[in-house]
Amino acid sequence: MLLVVLYQCSLGKYSDNLQDLYRNINENLEELSSLYHHHLDTFHTQEDDSADLMQREIEQLTEIVKETDVMGARLQYELGALVNKIEDVEDSMRDFDRFLEEAENKIDAYERESRGRNGWWDWLMKVVLGASDLTTDGMLEERPFVGRRAERDEKVQ
Repeated sequence: MLLVVLYQCSLGKYSDNLQDLYRNINENLEELSSLYHHHLDTFHTQEDDSADLMQREIEQLTEIVKETDVMGARLQYELGALVNKIEDVEDSMRDFDRFLEEAENKIDAYERESRGRNGWWDWLMKVVLGASDLTTDGMLEERPFVGRRAERDEKVQ
């Protein structure tokens, strides 16, 4: 009988210890489960936030690419217009050069025609305009006409 009592007492001690262990295991399991769910929620929140951030960044980059394409097209159009304007200016310069050459040729032709005339009006115009110099005998010595184009070309060089 003593053995039965001792056996029951020892079983009671073991069962108390087992119940304490079982209780500790359940508490630890609940705490781990709580921590797991908390971190799982944090993970899902961060996953959603990062997905939203990635979507916003993709949209911004897409918008920037579209703006860059528009700016490139606009720049290409402006360059085309500028090239056309430059070509127009070059054509105008060629026309102006032709006009100057024609005017110089007409002036040269007029001077060749008027060399034979030495009237007082011609003499006065040559003195006033500086186209001729007076010689030692009081007569005008004509200087050759140097075309304005030649003078302009000398200045450019």
